Amino acid sequence: MAAVETGERRRTPLALLRAARAARGGVQRLHRRMAPAPTAMLDMIGGHRTTQAIYVAARLGIADELAAGPLTPGEIARRVEADPDGVRRLLRALAGMEVFALRPDGRYELTPLADTLRSDHPRSTRSAALYWGSPPHWEHWGHLVDAVRRGRPVVPALRGTDVWSYLRSEPEFAAAFDEAKEGLADSAREAVVEAYDFTELHTVVDVGGGRGQLLTAILEVAPQARGVLFDQPSVVDGLGGLGERCAVEAGSYFDEVPEGADCYLLKNVLHDWTEQQALQILGTIRRAVAPTGRLLLVETVIPEGNVPHPGKLADLEMLLLVGGRERTERDYRALLAQAGFELVRTLPTASPLSILEAVPA
Repeated sequence: MAAVETGERRRTPLALLRAARAARGGVQRLHRRMAPAPTAMLDMIGGHRTTQAIYVAARLGIADELAAGPLTPGEIARRVEADPDGVRRLLRALAGMEVFALRPDGRYELTPLADTLRSDHPRSTRSAALYWGSPPHWEHWGHLVDAVRRGRPVVPALRGTDVWSYLRSEPEFAAAFDEAKEGLADSAREAVVEAYDFTELHTVVDVGGGRGQLLTAILEVAPQARGVLFDQPSVVDGLGGLGERCAVEAGSYFDEVPEGADCYLLKNVLHDWTEQQALQILGTIRRAVAPTGRLLLVETVIPEGNVPHPGKLADLEMLLLVGGRERTERDYRALLAQAGFELVRTLPTASPLSILEAVPA
C-alpha cells in the first residue's frame, strides 16, 4: 500500500502504521518464544549496550561526518577527535544492527537508521539518543529498584531536589531533555492534526502548551478558530510570533485557566502528575469549560493485557523521574468521571499517542 500524498508530504495511512507496529511486536514475540529462554532473556538484558553505543555515535557526531559520503574509521576518528580503533569497533558493532554499513572498500556509510542521527535530519533522533544515553539519565535508571520499592521518584533523594529544579541547575542535561522532547513532539504534532477534525472549533485553549507549536499547527488547519496558549510565566513570557488569532496567557493550571472556550487541549500534561494532582488540573478545566465544550487529552494510552507498547516502559520513567504515570483507557475513563467529564472516544494517531475526547458530564 502506497503512502498517501497530502500537500508536499507523503503520509503513511494510519491503518498501515498500526499493522506495521503489530507485525513488529509479533516478530519480537516470535523471536522470544522460538529462541531458548536464556538466549532471549540475555538479548533483552544486553539492551543497555545498544543504547550506549548509539549515544556515543550521536555524541561524536559520526552521522554528520558521513553525510557527505563514506569515510574510513581513521578519517572519521580524526574528524571527531577519537581513537581510530575505538571508532572502528563502535561502527562494527552498530553496523551489525544496520546502524551504519561497512562497504567492501573498508569505508563506512550511512544507512536509513544512521541517517536519522544527523543533527539536521527532519526527523532527527540524535537529541533523543543524547538524552536517553546521557550520564545523568543513565544514573537515574540505575536507581529504578528504589522507585519500585518505594513507589516514588528517585530524583529528590539522589539530587536533593525535584527533576524540574535539577534540570534548571544542569544546562547541558536540560538542553538534551528539551531537544529530545521537541524532537518527539514534531512527529506527534503532525499525527494529532491528522487524526482529529479541528475545523468546527471556535476557541482552543492549549493548557500547558509550551511554546505553542501544536496550537499553531491546529490553527493552520482550522482557519476559523482562535487559540489561547496557556502555560507558566517562565515558559511564555516574551513569546511572540504566534499570529493574530492566538493569544498568550500565563498562569498555573492548578489554579485557573482561561474560561468559556469550546475546546481545552492538554498534551502530555497529566502523565507528569499523581492521581490527586491530575484531578486538580482536570477540576480547574471543568470549572472553565463551556457547557457544550470538550476536553482533548493527548497522551500515551497503555493497552490492556500483554500487548507490547512503548508506553509501558515510559510508565516506569514517569515513576522514576516525576512520580506520574501513563494510564490505560479504563484509568482515564475513571479519572475523567471523578473530575466531572465523560470520555466519549479514544482516537489512535500515527504516533504512540492517542487523543481522548471528553465532554462535561
